[in-house]
Amino acid sequence: MDIETRELLEQGLLRFSQEHFDPGRAQERSTAEDGFRVSAWKQMQDLGWFYLLGNDEGDALGSLEDLLPLYQMAGEYLWDLPLDVVFGGVAEIVVGIEDASRKATCLSGLLDASVPLAMAHREHPNGWSLAPPKCRASRVDGEWRLTGRKALVPGVSAASSLIVSATDSQSQTSFFLVEKNATGLSSKAYPCVDQSQAHDLSLDDVPARLLCQGQHILMRALHRASLLVAAESIGIMQGACRDTVTYLQQRKQFGRALIGFQNLQHRLVDMHVLAHESLALLNQTAAAFDFKTPDIQRQVLVLRAQVSRALRKITAEAVQLHGGMGVTQETRVARYYKRALMLDGLCGSADWALDQLAA
Repeated sequence: MDIETRELLEQGLLRFSQEHFDPGRAQERSTAEDGFRVSAWKQMQDLGWFYLLGNDEGDALGSLEDLLPLYQMAGEYLWDLPLDVVFGGVAEIVVGIEDASRKATCLSGLLDASVPLAMAHREHPNGWSLAPPKCRASRVDGEWRLTGRKALVPGVSAASSLIVSATDSQSQTSFFLVEKNATGLSSKAYPCVDQSQAHDLSLDDVPARLLCQGQHILMRALHRASLLVAAESIGIMQGACRDTVTYLQQRKQFGRALIGFQNLQHRLVDMHVLAHESLALLNQTAAAFDFKTPDIQRQVLVLRAQVSRALRKITAEAVQLHGGMGVTQETRVARYYKRALMLDGLCGSADWALDQLAA
């Protein structure tokens, strides 16, 4: 994507965010949440933003770097849209499908967002597991059956079907398409700390269709998901820094604005430095992902550790610098902090990433 096109995209994303997710409309949105989601999703379709994913030739996805502005804006304005059912790790699994006809159908459904897919891989609520899944796949009378559990699966309500990871009898990581109304599949929905919705899935001899196999596909999907979460996290950092500066400019103590106190200025500078460092590392890692650098797993884990620590630090500081207002729903910073906690659960904390690096 050239610079001019990127600038036009960013301008469009900003207008879209202000129209649908401005804090001033929070009360209005709370009374018609589903209506807002449908309206926003439809506008994204009309604007053609889902084609940032790539083309419908089925050979490869577009550059991940092209998606970073969208996810950054989603973080900054707290979009509560299930973007990952189109752009997330499911996209890597779809392009890995061996059957050309099925691949073309699934990819076409992602590109126009008509057939969104939820990825069910996580089996415990603390980051991704890099090991083969414990969910088992067996073949009975020529049909695949899945048995196991999946935890903290986002986007289930918005998805048409599920992509479930499992280990087959040959100890190979495989991916299966499972219908949401399949026999033996039960799900439990619950609100998360940031008020988003997730599901725990229980699979008991559930019929499924094999899509593709290979640990390399799983790693590629997890790396993609982690990079997009990092982009969302940096959008949250940027929003928290901006809102905190604005608040300190407006709030006065001892006859002058809080922004004039040197100690608070130092804390603001530290917040901005962390955000810029994280953005630079994200751009470097996204480029490595697009070029399929051999040590991409190490780079993704380093990024995860950096972004998790920076996000927790920045959002906690934003809450502190807002004082009592920082814990109220009238400000975005409280929701930024809760979303930071949620992203650690989805993609792993800094400690988790460092443990993976050490291993």
